[in-house]
Amino acid sequence: ITRIVGRQRNMMVGPNGIRFRPSLGWRHLKLMAPIVQGQFVQQTIQKLEARLVVERPLTESEMVRVRQHLRERMPNITDIVFTYVGEIERSESGKFEDFMSLVRPPEPSA
Repeated sequence: ITRIVGRQRNMMVGPNGIRFRPSLGWRHLKLMAPIVQGQFVQQTIQKLEARLVVERPLTESEMVRVRQHLRERMPNITDIVFTYVGEIERSESGKFEDFMSLVRPPEPSA
């Protein structure tokens, strides 16, 4: 066996092009701030959008703690933007995606 093909969509893309499933630590996030539900979207290699359904807007100190928590799990992320939404839409198949990446990994060289 030279290659095992598994889940490829919604994998984070690191600076070196390696794809991985980030561990978001939801239990800790919900203890840090009044987050009801969230979806994290990797916009670029270094930028993450946190789409959050919240009980109330996060305070500055809560945002700092959440950013620190996420950067510990995703070290290549330097820019985290918070977007408050009323609900997180499900995919066409009806599945809730807590992480999505809009970054295309580089094509493997021959």
